[in-house]
Amino acid sequence: MKLKSINLRKLRNAEHYQYHTEVNDLVVAATAESLNISTLFSAYQQHLKNEGTAMNVILKSEFTDDLVDADNERDSTFRGFYDQVKSGTNHFNPDIKAASERIMFVLKDTGNLNELPFNEQTATTSALIDKLRTENADDLSTTNTSVWVDEIEAKNNAFENLAKTRYTKEAGKTSLRMKEVRLDVDTIYRKMVQLVNALILVNGEADYTHFVNELNERIDKYNLILAQREGRKAEA
Repeated sequence: MKLKSINLRKLRNAEHYQYHTEVNDLVVAATAESLNISTLFSAYQQHLKNEGTAMNVILKSEFTDDLVDADNERDSTFRGFYDQVKSGTNHFNPDIKAASERIMFVLKDTGNLNELPFNEQTATTSALIDKLRTENADDLSTTNTSVWVDEIEAKNNAFENLAKTRYTKEAGKTSLRMKEVRLDVDTIYRKMVQLVNALILVNGEADYTHFVNELNERIDKYNLILAQREGRKAEA
């Protein structure tokens, strides 16, 4: 028995906040003390409170979930490019291997774009694209990854254009904060999940059976929402 996994990044803002609210309620009902996660849960509740504050501002603004979807599309494309380049560092062709390693050096030097606030991610992505096209043009050609850079640029531009039409002044400020607080909540949540799963292995299932079953039901529900959304996109 263990807690299941869920791709929290793909949840829209309202879904994300609702999911974590349900997690919070389950822990309160079971008590953090009996689950042996009191310290982590205290931090989790504070971060969730911050997310709720940001969520309230967003609900009163013109900021909409289509921005979150556009950001997810951008994030997914960058991860695909990163994985493609990483795979190339193990290529049997020494030229492709060397070119991939040079590109990977640039990507690692840039850092994880997907963890940056919206506007900072847009600017950093544009800078990365320019750098790759000027300093690593031959490497992109050798590894046949120019098309990935083109697609990243398209997704980045799509997000930027959408943001310009959706942001009010207040929503623009809050969207940056929302992405940051979501990461904070998710980080603590994952630590709680890891701890609970570890405690089950050490202490047995008896004290965790009800809580794990209840939370896994919620996880199944939100995973179904994500699967249905992906299905609709595939059919479009």
